[in-house]
Amino acid sequence: MTDIRKYASRRTHATLGEVKYLEDNREVKLKHRFLNWALHVPAAGNFGLNLWEWLVHHLPNKNGVNFFTNPEHNYFFHLPTPVSLASDNIPLPREVARELVRRAKHRILMDSCVCRDARRCTKYNHEIGCIVLGDIGKDFVPANSHVVSEEECYKAIDRGIAAGLIPTIARAKVDNFVFMTPDKRQMAGMCFCCDCCCAVPTYGKLPTETLTPLFHSLPGLEMKVSDACNGCGICTERCKFGAIMLRDERAELNERCTTCGLCATVCPAKAVEMKMTDPNAVRKIVDKIMTVFDPETYP
Repeated sequence: MTDIRKYASRRTHATLGEVKYLEDNREVKLKHRFLNWALHVPAAGNFGLNLWEWLVHHLPNKNGVNFFTNPEHNYFFHLPTPVSLASDNIPLPREVARELVRRAKHRILMDSCVCRDARRCTKYNHEIGCIVLGDIGKDFVPANSHVVSEEECYKAIDRGIAAGLIPTIARAKVDNFVFMTPDKRQMAGMCFCCDCCCAVPTYGKLPTETLTPLFHSLPGLEMKVSDACNGCGICTERCKFGAIMLRDERAELNERCTTCGLCATVCPAKAVEMKMTDPNAVRKIVDKIMTVFDPETYP
């Protein structure tokens, strides 16, 4: 059996604490060796991201030709960190993310964030990488990822949320493009995206009619701007989706909102309110997310 460690550039995960890896029997293929090189050269990673962004915005979208924006192949669910279950103050993103981890047969933790590495992010920790759930995760660059337990995934989730990153559940063609994997509906990516470097905010530049079918709202989530808004405009500056605008010196949400919760996080007046009153919210949200994955290979 090939020892994947000799191809790895293992990180200390200093910020995450000690990470315990499970036995890893994944095959190291030629494409993995190429990707291992590319992911350790920021210029190469940045070129790949820039190329993907160009394709997202320039490939024709008619009749599903642009598979990066085709809603049949791209699904995104933001888990807004300001939201708790109103009945018992349980952080909603953490519970949804944990339930998805519990249901998965295969759990892979990326050593670092590909986007932050490529863009040389200076605001957020590179070592908080994606969690890959599902069968296709076995084909995710063994030298730059590791098989981990449920408990290690929980630690990664908590660290990502604590760092102020937005958990996003995705099944996206960009992953097949970047990691050279087939799209068999066998994988869910749990990303912890920053608003400065990561791939997901790129979609915020798309026309509304292309954007809205890609991002799915969480059932039962209520979101509004209260009278506490003073019209400072910080939320409009930070939103990457053009989903909140000032009108008559007050912020106003529009149809482009993906409920990521960034506006609620950055608002100094705490005027953007998000709440979930349904006590069965976690089950309903997870069930909705699971509809876009192959039930034979993900659970």
